[in-house]
Amino acid sequence: MKNGFLHDRLARWTRRNRLGMFCLTGGIWAASLTMASAATRTWTGGDGLWNDATHWVGGVPVAGDDAILSQSGTTAVYLSGPAGTLHDITVSAATPGANLLIGSGTLTANRTFVGSTSIGSVSQTGGTFTLIPGTPVTDGRLILGSSTGGVGSYSLSGGNLLADIVTVGGGSTAGGTFGTGTFTQSAGSLNLTTVGNVGELLVGDAAGSIGTYNFTGGTLDAKNVFVAVSGTSAGARQMIQTGGVATISRNLQIGGFNGGASTTTGSYTLGGTTDTMLKSANIYVGVSGIGTFTQEGGVNSLELGTSGADRNLLVGATLANSQGTYNLKSGTLSAQGEYVGNPGKGTFLHTGGTNNVTGQLWIDTGGTAATQGIYTISGGALNTTGSGAVAGLLNTSQFNLNGGTVTVSGTGTDAGLDNSGTFNLAGGTLTGAATKINFGTMTGFATISGSGALINRGTMNFTNGTTTVNSPVTNDSGKTLQVTSSVAVFNGTVDNNGTIKTTAANVIFNGDYGGGGSIVSDPSTFTFSGNFSLSGTGALVGVDGDVWKFGANVTITTTNNTGWNTLQSEMDFFGTTGNHNLTYPGLDLGKTQLGYVNNYAWGIVNIASGQKLLNTNDAALYAGALVIGGGTGQIATFTGDLAIYYDPSNALNSYLGGLTYSFGSGNGVVTPVPEPSSMIAGVLGALVIGLCRRRE
Repeated sequence: MKNGFLHDRLARWTRRNRLGMFCLTGGIWAASLTMASAATRTWTGGDGLWNDATHWVGGVPVAGDDAILSQSGTTAVYLSGPAGTLHDITVSAATPGANLLIGSGTLTANRTFVGSTSIGSVSQTGGTFTLIPGTPVTDGRLILGSSTGGVGSYSLSGGNLLADIVTVGGGSTAGGTFGTGTFTQSAGSLNLTTVGNVGELLVGDAAGSIGTYNFTGGTLDAKNVFVAVSGTSAGARQMIQTGGVATISRNLQIGGFNGGASTTTGSYTLGGTTDTMLKSANIYVGVSGIGTFTQEGGVNSLELGTSGADRNLLVGATLANSQGTYNLKSGTLSAQGEYVGNPGKGTFLHTGGTNNVTGQLWIDTGGTAATQGIYTISGGALNTTGSGAVAGLLNTSQFNLNGGTVTVSGTGTDAGLDNSGTFNLAGGTLTGAATKINFGTMTGFATISGSGALINRGTMNFTNGTTTVNSPVTNDSGKTLQVTSSVAVFNGTVDNNGTIKTTAANVIFNGDYGGGGSIVSDPSTFTFSGNFSLSGTGALVGVDGDVWKFGANVTITTTNNTGWNTLQSEMDFFGTTGNHNLTYPGLDLGKTQLGYVNNYAWGIVNIASGQKLLNTNDAALYAGALVIGGGTGQIATFTGDLAIYYDPSNALNSYLGGLTYSFGSGNGVVTPVPEPSSMIAGVLGALVIGLCRRRE
């Protein structure tokens, strides 16, 4: 998807060479002065009305004329004038400059230069000012700051401005000229879609140019908007929107163009309330150069164009060597596709507000720091919706969940999170009804919720804080889920077919635990409040200090007796119901120390007061110490055929008196295993008695 529509966009951009097209302002200026077909009308000075002939040399400009306001400190007020289309209007004079005020009526020209080589300003409070295609250039344009030394400004607070191209900060990259432009819109309408065929707004066009568009109210309609087109600049090239509605039917490009410089820098800032809206088909942040989009409020909706081909946000994901940054602080961002990084460097900083992605958010990498995409969320909400095999959140680079909420939704087995890169957790919530699959590395702590399962097919390490997982969990065969020096709480079911590795951890399973995988501890405390089952070749591997607590039924059918090692660990039975159906794999080797070797033995078995071992199978459980909270009388509540062996020499077993006790029903017993020295003495005693009898 990404490469397809990107190819289409680049094809559109290459329809013109910006270095050739927009270096023409100086040439146009020269050409406009030499065109024989146009009369030149020059404002004589002083403030006055446009249609006052006494202020013009040669009379009021008429159709085809050039109108020049070059008298310093003068203002021409346009309320009405002769019908027809002027050729060029130039507003430029020495400090403090020349001014044109449009208050009503209709003014039409082919081109207007405000601040060509000096200072000029236009203030429109009403009326309609139209710049339509003419000769020799086939588009109607307004240029603010069209050459070196030129400082042009336009204030639109009412009325309508229609043009084919508006350039805020122009000049000639090839000719080495550049100007400064400022466009301020507080009301009224700027429409670049109904006049001519180009329909573009350029803020900071030529190398060295400076341009600012301040948008606080009204409407802006354009086909394309470019912020910082060519080269570098000593000043800002920026668009700041805190009000109004901007509608861009094709593309918003920030920081360069196809074939442009990697140092070209531009920015777009969006703020305001929900009434402040930016609507577009595609947004490119960092095209060939450096682009920054900062959203402090308002609504940024990529809803125009064609579904599947458009409605995409690309952050450092357009051309090699580009750099793009999107700062989402407040407001709402909505797009069908969002792509961060590769082939450029992309950074998405999400500290507040809401980001809604209805297709796919792809954090991508080309394998180097210059092509890496990074998404960091520390506040607000990220909502993705995938479909089928298309993950709503695809991370092949780096995603940092430091706060806020990430919700993955969609239909299909892979519609949620697909992490094949690095997914860092430092707080926040990952939730949603879609699956959350980790193929790469997931590390840290967070809250993970939603009905969609958390599936580990890579490496996962919960550390540095408390992790709560409310979703079902699957740890695939051959994969590792770690808990390191932290607390991890699993409230859903856990199906472990790989390895759960813990170090100095407290791991709580409140849902059912199952699977044929292993748990390796060094050392930790495990609490299984739900049913516990272990099958296949799974094993529990512990060390001195490990405690394994079981609060419900325990079913262990593994055949991996050599991989199992809990001889230094503690097994506890607890729970509110007190009932534990127990199936255990130990072989009954009788009263022998061999029962403790490769036979699922425990260092301590602790059965709390009121707990019952029920329906036990015909097997053996060998324990170094057997601690029964209710004393020997509690054994009568056990049922089944399990033989529990204990070491009578262990001080914790002194209350048992070295005796054998029977279960309340079945053939189960609690019985001692003599020390090896006692067993030898018994054998020798039997031999002595036998010899004496023979002598008799």
